[in-house]
Amino acid sequence: MRIGAAILSEDRNLRLETARATPLDTDGIFALRNALAVDGDAEVRGVAAERLGLVDVVRDLVARTAVRVALLDALGDASPFVRERAAITAGRHLRAPSTTLPAIDRLLTARLVEITLYEPMWRVRRASVRALAVLERGLAAPLLATALDDPFWRVRYAAIQALAPWRDVDLVAEGEIVSTRKSSAIGFLRSLWSGERVDIPREADDASTVRAGPLADDDPAVVAVRLSRLPDAAVSGADLVAMLASPHDVLRRIAMKRLAAREKPAELRAALELLEEPRTPYANAAVRRVLARVDSRALRAAIQSDASVGPALLAWTYDEGRAAREDMTTSARVHVTHADVRVRRAAARSLAACITAEGMGALEEGLHDADDDVRATCLGALAHVAVTQGGEGAGPLEKTLAETEPLRESPTVQRALALAAASLLVAVPTQHVEGALERFLVAWDPIARATAIDACSEAGTLDAIARARAGADADPWCRLAALDPPDASRAIDDDLDPGVRRGAFERLERAVRSRGADPIALATAATSDDAWIRSRATRAMRPSLETIEALLRLTRDAAPMVRGTAAESLAKVPDVALACLAIVGRDPPVDDELRLAAHGRLAAEGTAVAFDALEHDLTTRALATTTRWALLGMTVAYPEGVRAGSELRFEPRPEIARATRGVYCESGSRRPLGQTGVMVSPLAISGANELPSSELARARDAGVNTFFWEPGYRTLTEFLARAERKEDLVIIGGTYEADAKTIVRDVERTLRQLRVDSIGAMLLFWVRSPARLSDEAFEALSRLKAQGKVRAIGFSTHLRELAAVAIAERPWDVVMCRHSAAHTTLETTVLPVARARGVGVITFSALVYGRMLTSHDDGPPTLASDCYRYSLSQAGVSVCLSAPRRQRELEENLAVLGAPTLDDTVAARLRAVGEHVRAQNKAFLSLVRG
Repeated sequence: MRIGAAILSEDRNLRLETARATPLDTDGIFALRNALAVDGDAEVRGVAAERLGLVDVVRDLVARTAVRVALLDALGDASPFVRERAAITAGRHLRAPSTTLPAIDRLLTARLVEITLYEPMWRVRRASVRALAVLERGLAAPLLATALDDPFWRVRYAAIQALAPWRDVDLVAEGEIVSTRKSSAIGFLRSLWSGERVDIPREADDASTVRAGPLADDDPAVVAVRLSRLPDAAVSGADLVAMLASPHDVLRRIAMKRLAAREKPAELRAALELLEEPRTPYANAAVRRVLARVDSRALRAAIQSDASVGPALLAWTYDEGRAAREDMTTSARVHVTHADVRVRRAAARSLAACITAEGMGALEEGLHDADDDVRATCLGALAHVAVTQGGEGAGPLEKTLAETEPLRESPTVQRALALAAASLLVAVPTQHVEGALERFLVAWDPIARATAIDACSEAGTLDAIARARAGADADPWCRLAALDPPDASRAIDDDLDPGVRRGAFERLERAVRSRGADPIALATAATSDDAWIRSRATRAMRPSLETIEALLRLTRDAAPMVRGTAAESLAKVPDVALACLAIVGRDPPVDDELRLAAHGRLAAEGTAVAFDALEHDLTTRALATTTRWALLGMTVAYPEGVRAGSELRFEPRPEIARATRGVYCESGSRRPLGQTGVMVSPLAISGANELPSSELARARDAGVNTFFWEPGYRTLTEFLARAERKEDLVIIGGTYEADAKTIVRDVERTLRQLRVDSIGAMLLFWVRSPARLSDEAFEALSRLKAQGKVRAIGFSTHLRELAAVAIAERPWDVVMCRHSAAHTTLETTVLPVARARGVGVITFSALVYGRMLTSHDDGPPTLASDCYRYSLSQAGVSVCLSAPRRQRELEENLAVLGAPTLDDTVAARLRAVGEHVRAQNKAFLSLVRG
């Protein structure tokens, strides 16, 4: 099957939809691999990685290798979204280990382990933990045990879930000093295995909370407001440093700004210490931003001279020095052999960035390092020296190339070696270099293989047999590398891969510019099914009377980029108007497409002669209805003076009403949101798990009119902004802030991003203290409601007692609280007050992080839809939030719309399951969440 060029389109949304629908055959796999590797949009790359996870068995060895290598690369992607999706997909592939190339699986496993130890984003670490869980028990258990010490409870819980089925595995290494955090997690596991509760006291996760003084409050939004209004002298450096780990963005930013402005060495050093635990949520990036704003040279020097300093701080000094283009060769020579790989990598990068005679020996030593990244860095640096100095110092590199067996190396090293050999082939074309490149022609890494093919082809050392083998390679990157001009001309039409077809066109363009190929071959590509190629081919046409018909047809192209290029080329054709008049007057007549294109060009001229030709066609020729209508429309493009006296009149066609897509639920199935007058579907869909737009549309068609939105929900943002039917749409939005100015800003941003006139319900998100529900916040929201920008105001909280008091004291419209069959306190605390006060209630966490879905009484597993129904069956609950991750989950949840309540028998069983979950949850809160 020929893969379309939509996956390479300039339209991001088209690329996204194409990636989600690309067939999972060999050609589709390579198209997705290409998107994962080179697409400039992180979401497209992430979707491609996710789609590759649906590939069950890839029989083609080359494609199977390509997928695994692409995932290995994607685990180092700049975007955490892509890294997370790649980790999930890596786990799916590790379930079916590669028997042909087990080395790749070992590399994937090693990369996942490294992520669990050093990755700053918790979602990526959690995905890696779950991926490692698919390994064989003896291998997986010790790897998962390291995640029991993760600073973030969600990652620890993922490790616990993976280890739970394996009773009595060894979770403590010999001689290991076990932290309280890990000890607590192990205690929770033992409680699962034994059924008995184990209490181990432990510290709370959120070390960023200020416990005393004028800033003391459990709600970080309140702390942020107080901090912004306190004089600098009243704030301690210790508090500011602690705030760098706060989950509250504004609080972190204020703390960063103050620390940078104060520039106190002791405070900066204390902030730097946070880097030693890179997994502390939010802290890593915050610390680096603070240090980027100050002159850190003295601080770096102090760390370099401190023998007791940790490896993360030491690595930071090299990265900062390299960014400042400082020569750190003297210390880097020593630290390139450091025991910690992070230091060795940073030192090697420093040596490579500032190559000196003194550092050459250290770079040569790095060629034998155990770490692939260190080796690759040193290889690249030495190759640069050899090329720029005419081969001087190339000896160690040539020796390495001669001794290296590509098939035994990782992709990182294979690529560095192939690139080094390709560089040396120009500067030092020795037998060792040529021999190394020949070996890389069969390397299993596709980039290394393509690099060798391309280098040999450019050097003229690729013989006919090797070129034919490369041209038939299953991997499109290698086929592209092997193309010469004659092959490129054929590949534009024949190759199945859209990337190869575009690459072939570019190669042909270069050959034409160097006068090594016939330019006619470029023009013939104007019939390609790829708009990008058609546009480039159009530009390559020589504007002349001979090409005018082809250019005219291209002005009618479906792609705007092609039409624009064709119009530019036509403008360069001499006597274009005369040629167009000749075309429309031709006998026998030309086809309608060419006639419309010629008249379109004549309309741009706007002359009386052109209008006469148009009138002649409309009054004398037998034209198709659509053609006649289009030509009539062109009459209005002519000046009024030219049209004077003509009887031709154009009126727009009556607008045809579009059929409403899908069948929406009747309004009778919707519920009132308290006394707000807002009608909501019983189930609201959250965009938290980036459900695809097609599935959001499915929910909308099924009857969902209520969506829970936050600014980070990219897919839901686009879906709501583009929604055609907004009159009954209810958006539940919110703000994490506490001051009036920022609350107003967040509302205005929501209206702007979603392109709506009002927000259904605007909440103060995650309220953790009464101080958050201040007069200032309430009055700001009330003013916005009076202005019509918000239809209902309220707050969300896990604290049910706080919620009950708040709605009794003040006329809030809506409250959002956790509720499930395992957490029923809402039924006796909040709901009676809400019913009495006419307050709408939104519930969430009906599944209790999925724990409600497992069977606890040897009966069938609980249905997610029944968990939502349990909450919706309580008098006073208006709507329950659901955050499905995939189509299957959405379809089950949508069943709630038709039957939103439970019968008593099912409700009783759910409460029994909930009691078990609640008992387990007490241990969970004590030992895991903290």
